[in-house]
Amino acid sequence: MSKALTTKARRTRGATKPIRHMCDCISVGAPRNWQKTPSVILPTPEFMLRQLATGKTEIAIDSCIAEQIRMLWADGVRTYSSCCGHNSERPSVVVDDGDSCRAKRLLMERDPDRDWMVCYWHYELRERKG
Repeated sequence: MSKALTTKARRTRGATKPIRHMCDCISVGAPRNWQKTPSVILPTPEFMLRQLATGKTEIAIDSCIAEQIRMLWADGVRTYSSCCGHNSERPSVVVDDGDSCRAKRLLMERDPDRDWMVCYWHYELRERKG
Protein backbone atom coordinates (compact mmCIF):
# COMPACT_ATOMS: atom_id res chain seq x y z
CA MET A 1 0.00 0.00 0.00
CA SER A 2 1.22 3.47 -0.81
CA LYS A 3 0.25 6.67 0.93
CA ALA A 4 -1.58 9.39 -0.97
CA LEU A 5 -2.05 13.01 -0.05
CA THR A 6 -5.72 13.93 -0.26
CA THR A 7 -7.44 17.22 0.38
CA LYS A 8 -10.84 18.11 1.70
CA ALA A 9 -12.49 21.50 1.67
CA ARG A 10 -14.13 22.25 5.00
CA ARG A 11 -16.29 25.20 5.96
CA THR A 12 -16.23 27.22 9.14
CA ARG A 13 -19.60 27.47 10.80
CA GLY A 14 -21.56 30.68 11.06
CA ALA A 15 -25.09 32.01 11.04
CA THR A 16 -26.49 32.58 7.60
CA LYS A 17 -27.64 36.13 6.92
CA PRO A 18 -29.90 37.05 4.03
CA ILE A 19 -28.05 38.03 0.87
CA ARG A 20 -28.44 41.82 0.76
CA HIS A 21 -25.47 42.90 -1.28
CA MET A 22 -26.42 43.05 -4.94
CA CYS A 23 -23.76 43.00 -7.61
CA ASP A 24 -23.43 42.61 -11.35
CA CYS A 25 -20.04 40.86 -11.39
CA ILE A 26 -19.52 38.58 -14.38
CA SER A 27 -19.38 34.97 -13.24
CA VAL A 28 -16.44 33.24 -14.92
CA GLY A 29 -18.09 29.82 -14.69
CA ALA A 30 -21.69 30.74 -15.51
CA PRO A 31 -22.05 34.24 -17.04
CA ARG A 32 -25.55 35.71 -17.27
CA ASN A 33 -26.87 38.50 -19.53
CA TRP A 34 -27.40 40.91 -16.61
CA GLN A 35 -23.81 40.59 -15.35
CA LYS A 36 -21.77 43.58 -16.58
CA THR A 37 -18.78 44.18 -14.26
CA PRO A 38 -15.61 42.23 -15.14
CA SER A 39 -13.26 40.73 -12.60
CA VAL A 40 -10.57 42.90 -11.05
CA ILE A 41 -7.05 41.74 -11.89
CA LEU A 42 -4.81 42.03 -8.83
CA PRO A 43 -1.10 41.31 -8.57
CA THR A 44 -0.39 38.10 -6.66
CA PRO A 45 1.02 38.99 -3.21
CA GLU A 46 4.72 38.22 -2.84
CA PHE A 47 4.16 35.80 0.07
CA MET A 48 1.74 33.77 -2.07
CA LEU A 49 4.15 33.67 -5.03
CA ARG A 50 6.86 32.16 -2.82
CA GLN A 51 4.72 29.72 -0.87
CA LEU A 52 2.26 28.53 -3.50
CA ALA A 53 4.72 28.42 -6.40
CA THR A 54 1.93 28.71 -8.97
CA GLY A 55 3.81 31.11 -11.21
CA LYS A 56 0.67 33.23 -11.59
CA THR A 57 1.62 36.88 -11.17
CA GLU A 58 -1.99 38.10 -11.37
CA ILE A 59 -5.27 36.82 -9.95
CA ALA A 60 -8.79 37.63 -11.17
CA ILE A 61 -11.18 38.51 -8.31
CA ASP A 62 -14.90 39.34 -8.47
CA SER A 63 -14.98 43.13 -8.37
CA CYS A 64 -17.43 43.48 -5.45
CA ILE A 65 -15.14 41.47 -3.11
CA ALA A 66 -11.74 42.63 -4.38
CA GLU A 67 -11.20 44.99 -1.42
CA GLN A 68 -11.96 42.22 1.09
CA ILE A 69 -9.55 39.81 -0.61
CA ARG A 70 -6.90 42.54 -0.76
CA MET A 71 -7.46 43.11 2.99
CA LEU A 72 -6.97 39.40 3.73
CA TRP A 73 -3.73 39.41 1.73
CA ALA A 74 -2.51 42.51 3.59
CA ASP A 75 -2.99 40.52 6.81
CA GLY A 76 -1.00 37.56 5.41
CA VAL A 77 -3.94 35.24 4.69
CA ARG A 78 -3.30 32.92 1.73
CA THR A 79 -6.34 32.51 -0.50
CA TYR A 80 -6.86 29.76 -3.06
CA SER A 81 -10.25 30.70 -4.48
CA SER A 82 -13.00 33.24 -3.93
CA CYS A 83 -16.46 34.09 -5.26
CA CYS A 84 -18.90 36.88 -4.50
CA GLY A 85 -21.88 34.50 -4.86
CA HIS A 86 -23.40 36.47 -7.76
CA ASN A 87 -26.58 37.33 -5.81
CA SER A 88 -27.56 33.69 -5.36
CA GLU A 89 -25.01 32.44 -2.81
CA ARG A 90 -23.00 33.82 0.08
CA PRO A 91 -19.57 35.20 -0.77
CA SER A 92 -16.89 32.60 -0.18
CA VAL A 93 -13.15 32.26 0.12
CA VAL A 94 -10.86 29.22 0.45
CA VAL A 95 -7.85 29.68 2.74
CA ASP A 96 -5.26 27.55 4.56
CA ASP A 97 -6.54 25.54 7.53
CA GLY A 98 -4.49 27.68 9.94
CA ASP A 99 -5.91 30.93 8.51
CA SER A 100 -9.64 30.10 8.58
CA CYS A 101 -10.53 31.57 12.00
CA ARG A 102 -8.49 34.72 11.39
CA ALA A 103 -10.04 35.16 7.92
CA LYS A 104 -13.57 34.76 9.33
CA ARG A 105 -12.83 37.25 12.12
CA LEU A 106 -11.34 39.82 9.73
CA LEU A 107 -14.27 39.52 7.33
CA MET A 108 -16.81 39.81 10.15
CA GLU A 109 -15.06 42.92 11.48
CA ARG A 110 -14.50 44.69 8.16
CA ASP A 111 -17.49 43.48 6.11
CA PRO A 112 -20.23 42.97 8.73
CA ASP A 113 -23.13 43.23 6.26
CA ARG A 114 -22.21 40.02 4.45
CA ASP A 115 -22.13 36.49 5.81
CA TRP A 116 -18.95 35.04 4.32
CA MET A 117 -18.48 31.32 3.91
CA VAL A 118 -14.84 30.66 4.80
CA CYS A 119 -13.59 27.27 3.62
CA TYR A 120 -10.16 25.80 4.19
CA TRP A 121 -7.99 23.02 2.86
CA HIS A 122 -7.28 20.15 5.24
CA TYR A 123 -4.56 17.73 4.16
CA GLU A 124 -4.59 14.10 5.23
CA LEU A 125 -2.33 11.16 4.50
CA ARG A 126 -4.33 8.06 3.69
CA GLU A 127 -3.39 4.51 2.85
CA ARG A 128 -4.14 3.59 -0.76
CA LYS A 129 -5.96 0.33 -1.12
CA GLY A 130 -5.07 -2.07 -3.86
